[in-house]
Amino acid sequence: MRVCFLVTSLAHVSGINRVISLVGNALVDRYDIYIVATEQIDPDTDQAFALDPRIHVLSAASLKIQPSFIDRCRRFLSRQIQTKLFHEPSFLLLPGSLSRRSRFSMIHYFKEMNFDVIVGVHTLQSIRLAQIRKQIPSRCIGWQHSVYPSLFQNPHRNFWKQEKFFKEYITQLDDFIVLNDQDKEMMDQAFSISSKVIANPLSFSSKEKADPKNQTFIAVGSLMYVKGFDRLIDAFALFHKKHKEWTCHILGEGRQRAKLEQQIQDHGLQDFIFLEGNQKDVQSYYRQASVFLLPSRWEGLPMVALEAMEMGLPMIAFDILATKGLIEDGVNGKVVCASKGVAGYAQAMDQLASSLDLRIHMHKQALQKAKQYEMERILPQWIALLENKEQETES
Repeated sequence: MRVCFLVTSLAHVSGINRVISLVGNALVDRYDIYIVATEQIDPDTDQAFALDPRIHVLSAASLKIQPSFIDRCRRFLSRQIQTKLFHEPSFLLLPGSLSRRSRFSMIHYFKEMNFDVIVGVHTLQSIRLAQIRKQIPSRCIGWQHSVYPSLFQNPHRNFWKQEKFFKEYITQLDDFIVLNDQDKEMMDQAFSISSKVIANPLSFSSKEKADPKNQTFIAVGSLMYVKGFDRLIDAFALFHKKHKEWTCHILGEGRQRAKLEQQIQDHGLQDFIFLEGNQKDVQSYYRQASVFLLPSRWEGLPMVALEAMEMGLPMIAFDILATKGLIEDGVNGKVVCASKGVAGYAQAMDQLASSLDLRIHMHKQALQKAKQYEMERILPQWIALLENKEQETES
């Protein structure tokens, strides 16, 4: 079976690209796997995460479906406006519809390649694929990596009139993948579809685990507004008044580095909160911590949270949809009501820091929870979906 994953770019260090590499590498033993990148000149050599050499990686340059000059101008304008209004650039002015030229190129290419299954990775590629579904013979699947609230209940958008495009096109797809049961319920109700739930898999397993006795917090993610590290710093400032011995290490890079550095200085926490940048050996940082902080404003199914559980780290997160089913409050972590803000988050940090017994209990529960996301459990769901075995996929 020839399976194609339609992506934007493989070059960025992101949770989506990490999942693509994990799933692709796992499936290549069984299928002929292709990855087509629509906005990358040389995806075969410029990859954020290692791919099995048996995977065929193709560039959009050969497809001639790169954004038109007008679309690139719209994207540039969108970034400028969104940065001014909403802290971070988005793609509010980027059209979701394919141009006539791009539509023709995609149809022609996918007919020639004759894939058995094409998976559109994330929002824009899923919608693009849906727009040509009736003109190509392949089974077409959308794979959503954001949850409903982050797509439709915040000022950011992937493209102009996003809800309209979902309602018009998403039903054209043969299947649509979401990350958890709660998101399935919301997507199905909003767009009259019957989506499938396939969680992200763990990216590694580790015999060495974190020590609950450590007095260190860790957070991992791009330094972006959506990740909420500004809230983490404010919460730590409150927490630090009582717990002078604890430190916090934030791994990742992004546009908000300078702003976060200034915020740390304003609180006088330069010796307690450390922006570590991107790190290759993330596991060593996990091992040195005892609690994982997830202050995000919204997420899909964060890979870093799965990694933290694999290392035995209890989590503290706000009550976003991504935490449903992932964190059980008081069992493997703490879920903070958004209305309680940074004060509530600081209180949760205090509860875990003040009780080694609680950290040990949550450490054990986190390790148990991580088993649900092992590749051995996720891979059969992908196989069932690709081979259209409905009962196995839904079980």
